[in-house]
Amino acid sequence: MNIAIIGAGLMGHALALVFAIGGHRVTLTDTSAEALARAPGLMEKARATLEAAGEAGGLSAEDLRARVTLHEGLAATVAEAGLVIEAIIEKPDPKRALYAELDRLMPEEAILASNTSYLDVFPLMPARRLKRAIIMHWYTPPYLVDLVDLVGSPECPEALLEEVRAMLAAMGKVPLVMRRFLPGYIANRLQSALSLECYRLMDEGYATPQEIDEAIIHGPALRMLLLGQMAKGDLTGLPLSAQALANRMYTPPTPSGHSTTLDAALAEGRTGVMAGRGLYDWGPRERITIPPPSWPSGTAGCSPSSAPSARSARWPDTRIRPARSPHDPLRTLRPHGAGDGGASGIGLATVKLLAEGGCRVAINHLADDPRGAQVVAELRAAGHDVLSAPGNVGDAADGPRMVEQAVADLGGRLDFLVNNAGTPGTSSLIPPSALERLTEELWQTVLQVNLLGVFRCAKAAAPALKAARGAIVNVASIAGLDSPGSSMAYGATKAGVVSLTKNPARGPAPEARVNAVAPGAVDSSWMVEWTEERRAASANKALLKRRCQPEDRPRSSASCLRGRRW
Repeated sequence: MNIAIIGAGLMGHALALVFAIGGHRVTLTDTSAEALARAPGLMEKARATLEAAGEAGGLSAEDLRARVTLHEGLAATVAEAGLVIEAIIEKPDPKRALYAELDRLMPEEAILASNTSYLDVFPLMPARRLKRAIIMHWYTPPYLVDLVDLVGSPECPEALLEEVRAMLAAMGKVPLVMRRFLPGYIANRLQSALSLECYRLMDEGYATPQEIDEAIIHGPALRMLLLGQMAKGDLTGLPLSAQALANRMYTPPTPSGHSTTLDAALAEGRTGVMAGRGLYDWGPRERITIPPPSWPSGTAGCSPSSAPSARSARWPDTRIRPARSPHDPLRTLRPHGAGDGGASGIGLATVKLLAEGGCRVAINHLADDPRGAQVVAELRAAGHDVLSAPGNVGDAADGPRMVEQAVADLGGRLDFLVNNAGTPGTSSLIPPSALERLTEELWQTVLQVNLLGVFRCAKAAAPALKAARGAIVNVASIAGLDSPGSSMAYGATKAGVVSLTKNPARGPAPEARVNAVAPGAVDSSWMVEWTEERRAASANKALLKRRCQPEDRPRSSASCLRGRRW
């Protein structure tokens, strides 16, 4: 589709890059010749940063220049557009004037979209355009933040909204269709409430900017990354949420329209990063670091907290690795993954999730296990790009050979490795009191597969993963944290997997990430002897009052594979 973007400022030029990465042709204009002249350099700088991380969607500098063209006049910008995006100043009068001019110049069937954050722009638009008018609100920078709010005008058909939603989803975005217009949508309203409280804490001397940011990063942000807000309520229990509301322990700040902390900063010319100082001291512009090295002294209502050097050492690396494939829900560019133990149970469920997400997957299984070939055949028949990687990870020679061959079969690129292979070594529970049943043979079996197998595969895959800036997920177990599981030998090896995750993670870093997931008791073949009473008792101990199924666990692995680096 041909995309016309009106406004080449902070959001406009970034949107042009996003649509270019998504494969669209873009025309860009601005009433400011200076802003329009800056746009190519800003786009190229962002594109080069994404490319360095392997995340530019294959868009070269030459491609960018070919796909995005600049125009001084509005008529030439919108002449062939199928979608026109207005990204100008958030004031009604300029928008109304622009919409009137666009009504005269843009094609009849073109979609008119506004990037407004808070304004109800539909009353500002010509009535005859409302059937093809929408709000398409992005978050800055849009090449990193995937959320896009979509709102149709009162006359916009659902089919048109779905057409736009599908286009954005194909670009790897997360479009959220609102039922009706609400100023700020969802995310901006939540951010506004948070900002109001943050300024109250600073104005009344309770906290510094550093302390507020540290509380957010090390507290709610960690949970929200995986659970959001409402799912957390289900996890902790809704009665607790109801009690918190009933207690009325929190009174929101009354909006006053200003902040003494903010007023003082602005009066001193501390306007933010571009000025070198804001709520933080950022230093010379060419040496800006995240987090900032210090917070300026003398701001009303606050004082500096702990030493910047100590705080910086504890601050997590929250850089996003923004994969931008047009089609892959896992947000990676045609990812290549390998998973050991992929013929049944959790491994099979993981393979299916990755394959359905657009990954090309090498599935490890024992050479004499017929389930491996059957799984590969079934997934291929369903249209997924998978291949067989037979081998025994419990064998010192065969495990590394299998990984090296899988990488070669995947074309030399490996983005993901899921170390899932594991064995309890027994078909029945061995309680801690039955030491005589913990034989040398049992120990050797679980050690070779559960612990050494993880190390061998990670070691063999490390060069390819570092080259692709990839990720490893090791499947540990809650048995390695607070219970022995099927036996003390099993629990010990799964505890070792946690250690093998924490310590080797320093080896591939920063090019590759290493994480682990530790599921609770999962219904699997080794529990065949369990009675229904025992299964029910086990489920009753769980927070969610049910036993984990193989299909439950892979999404946590996928979250680690595509998530942030800490």
